[in-house]
Amino acid sequence: MSAESTSEPDALTPGTGGPDGTGTGGPGSGDGPGNGGPGNGKLLSKDWQWNRLQFKLGNNWYSATQFNAPNQPVEELSWRNYGRFGFFFKKKMKQGDVQKLNYRFHIAPSEQPALESFPPQVSKEQEKHWRAAAQKAYAQFSNWVVKQ
Repeated sequence: MSAESTSEPDALTPGTGGPDGTGTGGPGSGDGPGNGGPGNGKLLSKDWQWNRLQFKLGNNWYSATQFNAPNQPVEELSWRNYGRFGFFFKKKMKQGDVQKLNYRFHIAPSEQPALESFPPQVSKEQEKHWRAAAQKAYAQFSNWVVKQ
């Protein structure tokens, strides 16, 4: 992604969380099953809790983290190189059926990745820090959802 571009995401990282707050799943390089090249792809799992997209706007870096409620379905995490990302599932519904969904998005300034490439590469320390932060925020979100 060039410094002038504002339309392509740079990295997507899924997380299922772990007891130590580090999460599982590797950096989203666009090399997942069913990908259409770097920045496009899909990962299949019923265990996704959160995912984080890191991107650059102008000279600044940001992250968008999506949290999936623990009591709702998920079958895949999908993303495209133009910035669309999220959890998806299929469900047959009849007219009048209602499906309540709870997601939370957290968008914030982000530290510049250790290596600006496509996708950018974060240092082990950067990854450890934001995985722990995402897992902590997910725990707060999931506790809120349970109380609803």
